[in-house]
Amino acid sequence: MGRLEWSETFHDPEWTEDDIDAALDYQHEQNLICDGCGHPVDESHDDEHRVAWITERVTCWACASAERTRQQDNKAGKQAPHGTKYATRNRAKD
Repeated sequence: MGRLEWSETFHDPEWTEDDIDAALDYQHEQNLICDGCGHPVDESHDDEHRVAWITERVTCWACASAERTRQQDNKAGKQAPHGTKYATRNRAKD
């Protein structure tokens, strides 16, 4: 008495058929996007639409601030340890 006489272990599969289908759909959608500009390949690579595209220069001021700090550190001879990230915050929201 008190001994385990029967045990059964059930494992759910890590990936269900729905998970696999969703992953394959996502991969297919990603393959349809240009890895350079992020626009759909069927539009951005079509010669008929070549004159439809315009490019504007934009500046991310948060990235610009981090880049300035990185450059100042380099000029000052400060060698940041590998893995150093430069976190930016919006002072207007403080």
